[in-house]
Amino acid sequence: MRKPPRAANEVRESEARLLNAQRIAKMGDWELDIVHDKLRWSDQMFEIFGIDKTQFGDSFEAFLQRVHPQDQTRMKAAQQAAVAGAAPLDIEHRIILPDGTIKMVHERGELTCDSHGRPVHLAGIVLDITERQHTAEAILQAKQRLQVLSTRMLDIQETERRQFAHELHDEIGQSLTAIKIGLQSLHRRLHDDEARKRL
Repeated sequence: MRKPPRAANEVRESEARLLNAQRIAKMGDWELDIVHDKLRWSDQMFEIFGIDKTQFGDSFEAFLQRVHPQDQTRMKAAQQAAVAGAAPLDIEHRIILPDGTIKMVHERGELTCDSHGRPVHLAGIVLDITERQHTAEAILQAKQRLQVLSTRMLDIQETERRQFAHELHDEIGQSLTAIKIGLQSLHRRLHDDEARKRL
């Protein structure tokens, strides 16, 4: 059965809008046929991973090879938990592009089972969050620098307070010593004057 031209145009326009939205959002979608271990990627997935369609092996293992080695075990465990129906797939991990660039992505997926409850498909999205991650790291570094500066300012204020207290103590001490010497001198004069009067 052929679709009417208008319906076909609407489908094409809808697909074009979806592709444009994915490009702008730096998001791609994927679907894993669990039974046949076949992974289908949208065009934007290839863009995110920096590869063309001929460089992709269309299996979960082929995808896993593009995940950062330190994140592969965690990614595999998350995928296995999702396929087992224990939890939806929801994980942030790093990927390595062919040129060595490392990106951070957020991946989410949901399981589809057949009428007997057996898992058949895992479908989801990958969102490139590299810029957000860099921004978060920059904010964290700025907060750490601010904390260091704040600590230094407190140290400087404490040093200045101690120095002021020491200088004030010295100044007061000198003034008290001068007063004491003056009083002793006055006391001697008074004592000498009284002694002369007695004579």
